[in-house]
Amino acid sequence: MSGESPPEGFSQYLERVRASPFLRVPESFVRARAFFSSQANPGRTPAWHWLRAEETETCRVADATLVNLRDESLCDANVRFDAVYRPLRRWCFAPGDSGHTPTEGSQVPRRCSICGRTGASHPPASFRKVAHLVPELLGNRWLKTFDECDDCNERFGREYEDDLGKMTGAIRALGGVRAKRGTAKHKPRGGQEADGTPRKASSIGGNALGSPVTISLHPGDDSVAIHHDDPRGFTLSAETQPFRPGRAAKALARVAWQALPADRRPAHSSLRDYLRAPGPPLEERLFTAWVPGLHGLHVGLWELSQAQREYPGSTRTWSSPSAYPI
Repeated sequence: MSGESPPEGFSQYLERVRASPFLRVPESFVRARAFFSSQANPGRTPAWHWLRAEETETCRVADATLVNLRDESLCDANVRFDAVYRPLRRWCFAPGDSGHTPTEGSQVPRRCSICGRTGASHPPASFRKVAHLVPELLGNRWLKTFDECDDCNERFGREYEDDLGKMTGAIRALGGVRAKRGTAKHKPRGGQEADGTPRKASSIGGNALGSPVTISLHPGDDSVAIHHDDPRGFTLSAETQPFRPGRAAKALARVAWQALPADRRPAHSSLRDYLRAPGPPLEERLFTAWVPGLHGLHVGLWELSQAQREYPGSTRTWSSPSAYPI
């Protein structure tokens, strides 16, 4: 890598990225950033330089520009994201960060930031289980929190995260997001036959970590299909398992609350009240976008500036393949 030079047009490319969100990052520019990284940190491995370069380039795509491209009623397409929001928290974890597992919140005394109970409350709260700040189903093996009791953790896992998992099933499977075993698998019409054997159905993913994504097609099951409708490539379509969008959004709202710095929580107490209430009583606006090339887990939390209250709030979570791209 030390013999490589940055490609022509590198600075112009960075200007384009600052003005356009969710842009696929060309490999040549990732290579250029990895080159600069190798000069500044000669003791690191090529895999480390490449991973950090790809992360930086692609996160720049997601962070630097618009509030939302898809709903023009919410924002002016010429307004930069960083002119409307200010960053509060940011975490990035790579597949090699096995020893880097921070836990947010206060361990002494332990108080649940959602229900407000402690071990001395009546009834007392218990804190025996590990509470992941971002659900494990999104690939999180690193970021945890002290500020959630066992009851609230179980309630959100039982009532809301299942809908989040179904909503993101196809994207997680196609992206190779890490699961408890291997990568996520999306099987829209799965289940069992009358004799209890697994039903043969079309699916995406379910591979070993670092392996290519498998797309399995079965006759009579078009829930996953490949359409050769373009001579330049093909289109992959996949049904989504039935889910409740409001509950999926509430699972993400929990991430936002737990990610808030303690000194900013009083300003957003309505979010805590929303999490405490049964069901999804608020009208949520949830937007998703495919951001290619990220590895590991990337979590960002932004706060709307006081001068820009006509724009929506913003919390973003990315999870993606757990294999090095080299």
